[in-house]
Amino acid sequence: MPYIIMFLLVVVAAIADVVTGMFKARITTGYDSTIMRKGLYCKAINLVVMGFAIAVEVGLELLGRYYEQERLAALAGGITAGFVFTVIIVMESISIAENFAAANPSSPLALLLGKRLKKVQDALTKKEDNHDE
Repeated sequence: MPYIIMFLLVVVAAIADVVTGMFKARITTGYDSTIMRKGLYCKAINLVVMGFAIAVEVGLELLGRYYEQERLAALAGGITAGFVFTVIIVMESISIAENFAAANPSSPLALLLGKRLKKVQDALTKKEDNHDE
């Protein structure tokens, strides 16, 4: 059951990101099918990775039963799926916050988020630019 809940939360986060992205696009620059298609591919990759992490967790549990190491296998599987789940949820949450800040720039929350996210985005962009050279 926890696997289903984790997967569904990732699906809900992906849908929320797509919807807020569509609102942001409508309010700011307009729709761009290339950006939307790329975003949907990224969401699909997230779902595949989450599914893989869940499969690893289930597989480790089964191996743990076979080798009579249930607790160790459950711990390793839980860490794997939990880490992947956390990373994806954080990524989606940041993207939703970015969409909110861009679509509603006059909101006090958007002003706070916008400043923080801009710093993070600038830092990541600088690293990507240096990496490309």
